[in-house]
Formats: sequence, structure tokens, C-alpha cells
Amino acid sequence: MYRDGKTLYQTCRKKAGITQEMAAEALNVSIESIGAYERGETPVPCDIVVKMASVYDDQSLAIRHMTEVCIIGKQIFNGVRIQDLQTSLLSLQKEMDDVERLRMPIISSVLSGTISTLQGAQQELVELVSAGMSFLISMKASGHDRQKSLRTAITKRKTPSVAPDGALMEKPRLTVRV
Repeated sequence: MYRDGKTLYQTCRKKAGITQEMAAEALNVSIESIGAYERGETPVPCDIVVKMASVYDDQSLAIRHMTEVCIIGKQIFNGVRIQDLQTSLLSLQKEMDDVERLRMPIISSVLSGTISTLQGAQQELVELVSAGMSFLISMKASGHDRQKSLRTAITKRKTPSVAPDGALMEKPRLTVRV
């Protein structure tokens, strides 16, 4: 069960405003199959999950299926969370900073042949990779593509300012959005 006794699939279908009948027709499966998927009686095949994500216009469905339902996905993405983009980006930055603090001790450890620092660094690297995956998955789940989300958009807006002679003039101001 997902939320309020509903499965992930039922929640996404209802959010899209699609009936079981409409879903069955669009997915080329029986209404009984849709019901069985939504009650958790039958595992949803991966190809159907991909179609559901498209029909329900919700890419987070496929990602949540992979990270929450699929046994292989749960093992591979253990520790990876879907978060809002700002939180996932801050988590990634924090983990990058943690690894950066270990850079010189790692180099020294390698040069001296001691392993103790490397063992501590391994956990930080695992956390960095998890944070990176969380960010990528959160970005995909939110419907943002990488290029659009990571590209900085600069827009010009006019802001009033006062000229030396006291006259009101418009001065362009750059606003940076991520």
C-alpha cells in the first residue's frame, strides 16, 4: 500500500483523472488486470509501469516503482530518496563538501600506504553517490530534464533608479534563476 490504503498505481491514475476503464484501454490490458495491480494482488510488469507513467503523465511513477516496489531496484537504489530539487541539490553539495574535506587525507594515506583513512572515505563516497543518484532521480521525478534544470536562465528586468539629475530612469537588472 502507498498512501491512504491506495497503491502507487491507483494514486497516480486517480491524480491523472483517469478511470480504470480508460487506463485498461490505453495500456492494452484488462480492467481486471488494472484492479489486480492497484490492489497489489499482481506485480505490475515493467513495460506496463513505463506505459502507466506515460499515460498518467507522471514520470515519478516509474521511478517510484523502481525504488519502492521493484526488488532489484530497491537493492540497487538503497539509500536513494526522491526529494524536492532544492533539498536533493543541497544534500549533494553537502556530500561533495564532505568528500572534498577528505581529499588531502586520502592522498596522504595512499602515498604513505596506510589504509585507515581510505576506510573512512569509503562511507563518504557511498553517501556522495547516493546523494548524486537522489538528485538525478528527484530531477527526473519532478519532470525536469537535466539540461533545462541545470542551465542557468538569466532574464533582464527593468528596475527604476534615480539619475544624478533626479530624473527617474529604468536600469536593467539581471536576475539569475536556476
